[in-house]
Amino acid sequence: MLVAIAACALAACGRFGYEERQQDASARGDTGGSGDDADTDALVTDGPTGDVPFVCPTECNGGCANNECHIDGDALTTIVCPPGIPCVITCTGFQSCKADIMCGSASSCTVNCVGDHACYFGVECGAGPCTLNCSGPDACPAVSHCNNSTNCNITCSGLNSCGFTNHCGAGKCNVDCSGMDSCKGSVDCAASCQCDVTCAAIAFCPQNPGTVTCPTGCSVADGCDSTLPNCAVCM
Repeated sequence: MLVAIAACALAACGRFGYEERQQDASARGDTGGSGDDADTDALVTDGPTGDVPFVCPTECNGGCANNECHIDGDALTTIVCPPGIPCVITCTGFQSCKADIMCGSASSCTVNCVGDHACYFGVECGAGPCTLNCSGPDACPAVSHCNNSTNCNITCSGLNSCGFTNHCGAGKCNVDCSGMDSCKGSVDCAASCQCDVTCAAIAFCPQNPGTVTCPTGCSVADGCDSTLPNCAVCM
């Protein structure tokens, strides 16, 4: 009888101690879990929408720093920007980017034609802002189209750069021909709602064949000037 009572007392004491420890843990907010909930709460998404993690598209062989698609186009035969994010394409080698560079539905598109004869087959801008930097010698030797872009900026700073026609569409267009003998291929922005073309003294334009076609009434001696009356009519 005494043995049974002693066993019962020991069991009761152990139970009471267990319950007290549980109450103390509850008061501290410690559920005894593994901490997974806390780790989950610490996760932060970092994407364009802020709702889901940003996954770098496979086209972006240069990575996606700052949620921009970076494409090294030197060895590519197909260059197409993924849709919905800014796209930066760089062509550094001789005759690099031997493909039609397609900006497509990128939210914005920047093409850097750094090498000799870089951007060999031209650039097709999409509807978003488009920037074309032709800084290499003989860079941008093919036709470049800004026909669909709402805001197109072309800089022809390399020696003999922009050897073929640069076409602007109905959006804003700015073409800076600052390189020696640049813009020999002419500039056409007759349809632009606001066009500025500047031909430096060392550039080939605006003399033939580097002619510059401006919107009606917007021509000046060195190109086009949107500050003239009725030359900035973008809605």
